[in-house]
Amino acid sequence: MNIRGPVVDVGDERTVDTQYGESELLEVQLRPDHGAAPPVTVTLWGKWTETGEYLEPGMELAVYDAETSEYRGETQYSTSGDSMVVVEPGFIVDVTSVRSWVQCPRMYYLDKLGGTPLAEPVLKGTVVHEVFGDLLRGRDVESAVADRVEGAGLDIGLLGTDPDGLRETVHRHASAIEGWLAQGTLTERDEWRSEQLLVSERYGLKGRADAVRRGMPVELKTGKTRTVTPGFRTRCRRPVTR
Repeated sequence: MNIRGPVVDVGDERTVDTQYGESELLEVQLRPDHGAAPPVTVTLWGKWTETGEYLEPGMELAVYDAETSEYRGETQYSTSGDSMVVVEPGFIVDVTSVRSWVQCPRMYYLDKLGGTPLAEPVLKGTVVHEVFGDLLRGRDVESAVADRVEGAGLDIGLLGTDPDGLRETVHRHASAIEGWLAQGTLTERDEWRSEQLLVSERYGLKGRADAVRRGMPVELKTGKTRTVTPGFRTRCRRPVTR
């Protein structure tokens, strides 16, 4: 059951005894159907009680996959293990901003003031992503790499980067990407779209996928990894695609 609407009242967090032991809960009253329906009570359990620290009457609250119960003839709602709670889902936030803020609020603020500093890893990643888009549009590796490296000439000069070294690195990435794109499918057909904007009205998030393949977003990573499990920076993008 999904329920969403403006908040009428926010109760106090309290601890109660349950069959599983002590647990925290927070009761919130909201009006479903965009505020047109009578107020109902939604009980937020466990980690979702932290929502009360910044939730205020008038804000919109959405609770997805909520459980329902009857109490004195009134239908009540509560979070479960599968529930998701979103404050102000109508306010669309860039998922990259969320990732940056969670990683370090101070650096997020400083980056907003000064922008992303020019650095060789940033330059390499930018050029590789541009070549990736070129390959999806049918260009060959040699011309795509040559044009993109030449186009980055100013940044290469400012950083004092060796253009031949950058060209070799980008070419290596591009060749690997080309081989991956050439992998056959069961139907011998494949569909790609480059640089696709994805918006989740459910969670109030937006983000840009490097590509979309057969309806699924693809995130291109040029850095090194020690494990096969995606790191935090990649995992936090997943809600946008749901």
